[in-house]
Amino acid sequence: MNHDEATRLFDDLGEMVPDRRPAMPDLLAAGKSAARRRSRRTLALSISAVLLVAGAVTAVGNVLTDGRADPVDGVASPVLTLPERDGPWPMALVRGVVSLRGGCLYVGDQAVVWPNGSTWDPAEQAVRYGSLVIPVGDYVRGGGGFYTVGTDSGGDFGDAWPAAEQCARRSAGGGVVVLLPEQVTPADPAMVATPARARPGDVVSLTFPTEQPRGVGFTLTARSDGTRYELTSNATQQDREPTGWTAGRMGWIDIGIMGPGPDEVLIPPPSAPGEYDLCTGNAVDELCVRLTVSAPLSTIGPTLAPSRPCPAIHFEDRRYVLTLRPEGAGPGVGRVLGTGRLIGCDTAVVTVYSVNEQPKGAAITVSDGESVWLYTVSD
Repeated sequence: MNHDEATRLFDDLGEMVPDRRPAMPDLLAAGKSAARRRSRRTLALSISAVLLVAGAVTAVGNVLTDGRADPVDGVASPVLTLPERDGPWPMALVRGVVSLRGGCLYVGDQAVVWPNGSTWDPAEQAVRYGSLVIPVGDYVRGGGGFYTVGTDSGGDFGDAWPAAEQCARRSAGGGVVVLLPEQVTPADPAMVATPARARPGDVVSLTFPTEQPRGVGFTLTARSDGTRYELTSNATQQDREPTGWTAGRMGWIDIGIMGPGPDEVLIPPPSAPGEYDLCTGNAVDELCVRLTVSAPLSTIGPTLAPSRPCPAIHFEDRRYVLTLRPEGAGPGVGRVLGTGRLIGCDTAVVTVYSVNEQPKGAAITVSDGESVWLYTVSD
C-alpha cells in the first residue's frame, strides 16, 4: 500500500483527517486501526441484528470473543461459559428461574451461557460466580443479551455456541442468553399445581397466587431427557375440557389471561413416569412448577354389560364421576373416588386413568350426569 492508497483507505473509512496529513508510517497505522474499528462495528451490528427483544429492551454490547464451553453431555458440569473479555457487558435485563433439564441449564426457558470463571457445585446443585451462589430453582436477574439459534452468532460464543444451541433447541423458548448475574432470590410460587403428582390422563389444576398474566399454552418437559409436550388450558373455554394442542415456540404469549385461576390442563396419556416442568409464560417471565407423573393405572374391563350403551362422543372431551362400590352392594353404597377420565369406550373395555384403587371384583359406576355405566374390575 502506497501513500495515496493509504490516504484513500483512511478517507473511505469515514475517519476525520486533519488538514495536515501525518507521515506515511503513521497514516498506514491509522488506516489499519480504522479498518479494524469498522470491522468490529460491522460485527457488532450483525450481532445486535439477531438480538431478541425482551420487554422492548434491546441488548447492545461489545463483540463476544472466542470462548470455551464445558461439555454438556456425559459430564457432571452443565455450566457453559464465555472466555475472559474486556469492555462493557450487554445490558438487557435477563431474569427468570434457573432450571436444569436434560443436562442443560436454563434461565426461564432460554439456554444460558455464564461469565468466565463460573463453576458448577454438584453438591448444592448450583452455579457459583464470584461470591454469588445460584441454586437451581432460585430466581436470578442481571445484565445480558438474547440470541437466536441458527444464526451466525456461533463465532461470538466460540466453543460454547454448539452446546448452547443444542440446549436451546430442547426448550420451548428456543433461544440463548448470556447472563452476568447480579441478584439471586428464592423463587416465589407464582404457579401452584394441584395435585403435584398426577397420572397420564389426569387433569391438573393450576392456581396463580399473585395473579400473573399468562397464556393458555403450556409445555410439559421431562427433566430426564427433555421430551416436551405442548398443552392448552381451558382458561378461555370454561365449558370444555383441556385438550392437547400444537403451536410454535412461545405461542402462549399472544393470548393474555389474568386472575388467580384455576386453569386446567390434561396430562397427555403418552407421558412416561418421571419428573416434569409444567410451564406457561408471558412477555416477560416464564411460570413453571415441578410435577411428578406416575405410571398409568391398568385397564378396567367389564364383566357386566353396560347399563346403557356408550355414547357416540369422544370420551376424552367429557368428565365423569367414578364411584367404587363393594361387590354385591346395592345402589347408593360405596364412596365417590372423585372426578375421573375415560380414554376410549366400547362394550369390551374402558381405560380409566384416575381411579386410585382397583380391588378385583369391585364395581365401578361411571356417570357424566346424564348417563350411567356399570363395570367391574377384572384384574
